[in-house]
Formats: sequence, C-alpha cells, structure tokens
Amino acid sequence: MSLNRFTWSRFFKMCRRLEMVRRIAEKEWKEQLREKRYLAAGILMGLLFITALISSKAYYENEQHLRLHAQQGIEENWLNQRDKNPHGAAHYGIYLFKPESRLALIDRGVNRYAGTAFFVEGHVRNEAQFRKIEDETGLVRFGELTPAYILITLMPLFIILIGFNAFTKEREGGTWRMLQSHNVSMRKVLIGKWAGVAFTVLMLFIPMFIVMGLIIYSVSGFGEFSLTHYMILGAVYTLYYLIFINLTLIVSWFSKHSGTAFITLLAIWITATLVVPKLFVSAAQYFHPLPDTNTVTEMYREARAGGIDGHNPASARELERKVMEEHGVDRLEDLPFNFAGYRLQVGEEYDTKAYNYVFAHIRSAISGQDILIRKGSVLSPFLPVRNLSMGLAYTDVENHWDFSEAVERYRQDFVLYLNEDLMYSSRTGETYLAGSDVWAAKPDFSYELPGMGEVFRAQTGNLFILIGWVAFSFLALLTIRPTSGEG
Repeated sequence: MSLNRFTWSRFFKMCRRLEMVRRIAEKEWKEQLREKRYLAAGILMGLLFITALISSKAYYENEQHLRLHAQQGIEENWLNQRDKNPHGAAHYGIYLFKPESRLALIDRGVNRYAGTAFFVEGHVRNEAQFRKIEDETGLVRFGELTPAYILITLMPLFIILIGFNAFTKEREGGTWRMLQSHNVSMRKVLIGKWAGVAFTVLMLFIPMFIVMGLIIYSVSGFGEFSLTHYMILGAVYTLYYLIFINLTLIVSWFSKHSGTAFITLLAIWITATLVVPKLFVSAAQYFHPLPDTNTVTEMYREARAGGIDGHNPASARELERKVMEEHGVDRLEDLPFNFAGYRLQVGEEYDTKAYNYVFAHIRSAISGQDILIRKGSVLSPFLPVRNLSMGLAYTDVENHWDFSEAVERYRQDFVLYLNEDLMYSSRTGETYLAGSDVWAAKPDFSYELPGMGEVFRAQTGNLFILIGWVAFSFLALLTIRPTSGEG
C-alpha cells in the first residue's frame, strides 16, 4: 500500500512539473504571437520560401523540357547520320545528360557549376558541359534563392530573431526575480522556454515542409518521389534547427541585455554561415588546387607518351608484327579481322589509361578539398548540413563523379562497339561504310541514382559531425547552472 502511495505521489509530482513547463512554453508561444517581430519575420520567410519554390519548380520543368527535347534531337541525329566509317561515327559522338532527383528542386548543389551534360566520343574523355553559372550575372555570388538557401541559411536567422531575448526580456521586465520569489525552478523555466521556441520554429517549418513536398510531388518529368528520402532530409534540417535553438537560448541565458544577446547571436550566424564556409573553401582551393587546362593537357601528353596512336600506323609497327605472328600470317590483309579497327581500339585503350591517370589526379585534389572543408564542420554546423542536403538531393560532388564514371564506362563500351564493327565487318585494306543498322544497335546507356545506403556511406562523416553538434549543444544547454540565471 505504501509503495502504491509512493508511486502515485511521484506520478502526480511529475505531472505538476510538466504542467509548469507547459505553462511556461505556452506563455512563450503566446508572446511570440503578440510580437510583430515574429509575424513579420514569419510572413517574410513564408513569402521568400514560396517564391523560391515556384522559381525552382519553373526552372526544373523548363530544364527537363529542354533536356528531353535535346536528347530526342541527339538520338535522331545519331540514327540519321550518313553512312561512314564506324570510327568516324565514334568521333561524331553523342551527348548524355545527367539525371536529377526530384529533391534537386530543393538544393541545386554543384550542378550549376559542374555541368549536366557529357559529350561522348572516341579518344577523349570530356568534362561536363553546359554549366549554368557561365550564363549567370555576378549577382549569383550573393546566393541563389532556392528552398535550401531559405532553410539552411535564413531559417537560423529566424530562430535568432524569435529567441534572442527569451531570458533577457524576463530580466529587463522584472519578471525574473518574481519567478525566483515564487520558487519556480529555473530548470523548468529553461525547458519551458526551449519548448516554446522550438514549437514556434516547427509551426513555421512544418507547413513549409509539407507544401514543399506537395509541390515536388506534382512536378512532372522527374523520377519517382521517395517519401522516406524526403523525410530523412526533413530530419536533417530539424536537427540543424535544434542546434541553433540551443545556441540561441544559451546566449540569451548568459546575456544581461537583449541587445547584447542579439549582436552576439548575429555574429555567430555570420561566422557559421558565411565566414567559416568561405574561409575553409578558400583554404581548400589554396592547399589542394585543381590543375588548370594547360596542366591537364600536359599531364595527359606525358601519360600518353610512348603509347600507340590509333590513327598513325607508323606507331603500331611492333603491334602489327606481334599480331601477325600470333595468327601465323605474313600480311595484314590475311588477318581474320580488319587490323585498322584493332589498332584504333588499342590506341583507344592507351588513351583511356592516360585519361584515368589525369582524372584520378583531379579527383584526388577534390577529395583533399573535401577533407579540409569537412574539418571546418567542427566550427560550423552549416557545412555538414549543406553537404548532407546536397547528398540527399543527388547534387553533390560525389554524385557528379559517380555519373562521370558511369559515362566513361559507357564511352569505352560505345567506342569498343564501333571499333569492333570495323574489325569484324571488313578486312584490312577494304573500304567499309557502316549504316543505320549499326547506329541503331549501339549500346544503350542506363544509369540509376545511388541508393540510400550509398548516399549515407558517402555522407557518414557529415552525419556524425551533425549529430555531434546536436549532442554538444544539448549538453551545453543542460549543463547550465540554474543559480547563474539571475546574471
């Protein structure tokens, strides 16, 4: 019986504590509604967000229309080209366009800078083309108005605007001492304030997130909409907001005046979203510079030196002798295949090795930049969230490289198919022209965006850093000593 009374006593005491926390949170929420600052900031954020969504939707629908039209025209041109030497068709080439996830509407990532189309041809591994940034004005340096920009860069500023005076207003209004005189636990006040600010932020973010999901779902011409994928992105943003909520309340707790708290938090926001990212990006470019065009050309020339040039029979004399010995013939014309096609394919394989060496060097430099920038994530939660956002939207550097490698594998198959057609459809010395049947039978290119497991493996470091930031901010908030609240 005594055990039951003890259990019920603890239960009712806990309920009374929760009721006090609820009242404090409700008071905070109502005060936010009464203040014009919250309404003005909320309306402005909502208008900016809707504008960004509509703009992104129109941009991607137009891009998809242009892409489908271009792809159709490229395919028709390939099929309708005149009869020619198959290797000549390899130089004629085709374009391949990078597929995009629907979540690219949220975060355009590196697509505007890295390019979205690859020209596939013989002997040359081309970089991506059609970089939208080349057509933009200098104003793009101030940031694109995208949903990701609103959610990652401006939302923390909104959190600061509604929470910077969470505790300072109690001191300045004289209610702080009144709470202490009524023996109200400062820990309850802290939790209540946190709940009130968090509820205010979620009341803005959740409707925006729902509307964004509906608009993305309605976009035509893109792949399937993954609700799981979308919810994970929402969870990443939510964790990010918790960090800024905690930091805002910590600064407000220790500040004696609202002005001091606001200036401090504004400095934190500027440092986290502007200074640290720019600083580490600049450092990454300095310590791990990408080679310029001339350097890349020289690297390729050196890597290619000594190899067989498929277009120069003189460079393949040793290859001719070796092949004739293997087949027991004295003349190239007696080989069971066209040696010109074989020579072109061997030269292509030399080219491939040289380009693999060059691109491996470029990728190594980019990996070095990524590692250095990730170190900056320890100083700013903006960086891991930015990387996670791009990764989940398939607009990050890793996805760009993944598609680039898929294009290169296809390029090798594409050129091999044409060279083998020349090899086995004619004999050495014969004039051979391939036709539409050969063009129609070329290998098809297929590419699927990486699965969720691959995305998380690539983003493991950023995810752990983000979770570390959340844990650190909560630990700092919960270790505040209530007796220091009076300041």
